[in-house]
Amino acid sequence: VLAAETMVRAVKQLYCGRKLGFILSLNSDKDMRGFCGALAEAGDQLIATRRSVVYKRQAPPESVAEALRSTGKPVTVTQSVKEAIALSRKMWSNDFVICITGSLYLVGEALEVLQGLEPEETMSRKT
Repeated sequence: VLAAETMVRAVKQLYCGRKLGFILSLNSDKDMRGFCGALAEAGDQLIATRRSVVYKRQAPPESVAEALRSTGKPVTVTQSVKEAIALSRKMWSNDFVICITGSLYLVGEALEVLQGLEPEETMSRKT
């Protein structure tokens, strides 16, 4: 939770006055309610997504969305990182700062999607 609060504080300071959109995937062993509460407090819109990397360790995006919705913020669930990124670009205007967070696995997969990279490893991926 401290990591989420610190990240939110830094993003708000760097992008003062801009709307924040979060794309989120969490591992099942994390404090989901605490992390989601910190993000939802700062985020204007949120996407909970399924990732394919180390997929067995992730919390279901529907559970993450439920934790986020309990804060009263709008949440969308997607079934892939690629879908989440495409949807964020479509839904959120240029005044949004898009933050991809919650898991380094998510961030790595998002970099592959954004840069059109072939995955280096496939052992932990859902096939």
